[in-house]
Amino acid sequence: MLQHYFQIAIRHLLKHKTQNLISIVGLAVCLLCFSICMYCSRFFLSIDQCFENHDHIADIVLKSSNGEFFSGTPATVFEQLQDIPLNEVDILTHIANADPRPYNIEMKDGKEYPFTEMSTIEIDSCFRQVFTPKIIAGSWDVAVHTPNAIIMMESTAHKVFGENGDPIGKRMVLTKKLMSSPDATPNSGGTVYTIQAIIKDIPQNNSLNFCNRIDLLVLNDSEGLFQSESRKFTTGCSTFALLHKGKSVQQLEDHLRELNLSSDAFPDNTIGATALGKGAYSATFSPYFISVTTALGILILLIGLLNFLHFLTGSFLNRSREYSLRKVLGSSNHQLLSQLFIQSALIILLAFLITFCLIELLAPFFHLTLVVFTLEIDKTSLMKQCSEYLILIFLLNLLICTLTVAYTHRISIQEGIKGNVRRMSKHFIRNTMLCIQFFICWIFVTLAVSLYLQTEKTTSTLFGTLSKEEKECILSIPLNYTFMKNEEKLAITERIAQHSGVQEKLLSNNNYAGGISITGFQSEENNRDSNINSSFIYAAPNFFHFMNIPLLKGNNLQNNTEMVIDDVLEKRIPKPILGNILSVSYTHLRAHET
Repeated sequence: MLQHYFQIAIRHLLKHKTQNLISIVGLAVCLLCFSICMYCSRFFLSIDQCFENHDHIADIVLKSSNGEFFSGTPATVFEQLQDIPLNEVDILTHIANADPRPYNIEMKDGKEYPFTEMSTIEIDSCFRQVFTPKIIAGSWDVAVHTPNAIIMMESTAHKVFGENGDPIGKRMVLTKKLMSSPDATPNSGGTVYTIQAIIKDIPQNNSLNFCNRIDLLVLNDSEGLFQSESRKFTTGCSTFALLHKGKSVQQLEDHLRELNLSSDAFPDNTIGATALGKGAYSATFSPYFISVTTALGILILLIGLLNFLHFLTGSFLNRSREYSLRKVLGSSNHQLLSQLFIQSALIILLAFLITFCLIELLAPFFHLTLVVFTLEIDKTSLMKQCSEYLILIFLLNLLICTLTVAYTHRISIQEGIKGNVRRMSKHFIRNTMLCIQFFICWIFVTLAVSLYLQTEKTTSTLFGTLSKEEKECILSIPLNYTFMKNEEKLAITERIAQHSGVQEKLLSNNNYAGGISITGFQSEENNRDSNINSSFIYAAPNFFHFMNIPLLKGNNLQNNTEMVIDDVLEKRIPKPILGNILSVSYTHLRAHET
């Protein structure tokens, strides 16, 4: 009988080839879009679940008086907690914020070649016990006892040395001076690092470097933050605690609250604990991104399923006479259910087959880059999730087939053969589904118009002091090549400036569209009550003329000890500030794009 049911299903598909083809392809495209949207939602909902001990790791944070998390912790918090007996804590570890670093890397021929900047994180020896990275090659123990030891990610090793390359023992020479480097380090760098181990890639949905790649981990870094004097007043670090079994994050939080600890650099903020990943989830765009992608995915799936179900139910209702005749010939409800399910399941399988083919073809393009994060969709994981949706749609299909059989069983054989009742039901179902599709389409139109208007608003606001014509006349030329000396870069800019079509040049060591740093200024020296948080960028003296920004008061920048503030910051400072000194109380640096 199974072969007979398949023959009937294939015969029916071939009978309405165009209609079936449209239904299958449309369902396949909707399933692909739905799977991608849900992949993004599930990706952000599973922050830090890639770590084996994620349920037993606490994130040590600084909290303000109103309970808000401070951005990171100083490295001294780790040192402070090590001297305090905490019964809930098994191991403490701290890591520095990710920093893009340029290196010259030794290859097979013994020569060193420059590479693009690699996202590097400084760690301590306890990192492995807390986050349990999987060692693929080399030795962690050797790295722990080696100065300037590099732990490289598997994908980075393949990209640099090839699939069959042997990176263990190769040299990596840092080609710039870091913010945390000792004063003796030259601006051109020169510090030598050695690759000691290769580990499996850490997925991007982690709170160590949220939604961005991690290429390298560094142990015993002579240029890093942990050995720098600046660790006492910067927050470029995160501190984590691996809890004993049976202990909870809340117990550690209660204990720290009783101790009422604070950092020497930030005495107004108390040391507390929160669940791993909670800070990364709440402090970023994740909740909004999850809501948007989930809603979008559900709407897309509804459109695809409504078209498919409309076609499916219409087909079943049109064949009620056939099903009634089968009842006369002795077909049971079970046999009728099998026939209906096989026919619809064949359509679903064909749709998912096309979906899998589309995933395979489009996998190289599944790369999303926005201002604050990058997301690379893993083809294998996407196919696995798509297979889960296949099972769910099969169950939904089984429910529809069961309801159809129940409907056929309820009506009399005479009514089914004459078809007196099917038209009203058919039109009712069709009209209901068309109304739902019309409503969903209006939602998409509204969202598209809103997105267009928001894009126009953002475009006009970004560098709003320049007109559209002026923006179009500005050409950005990146010169962030590690193999070039600063003198060579300046020589190139001079040659460009001599071109007849160049009116003015603006030199920059950071990306004005996003390369900001956060700093705390004190309007009164050694008075923490006068602290004011603000964002700043480094600008050339001709920045204001180039960007058409008028100076309301004072003069242009003359040297690197002067600064220009906007009128918003001026209103936040209680006393006249023109010509006075702002003392830096702390700095939270962000990586700049040269």
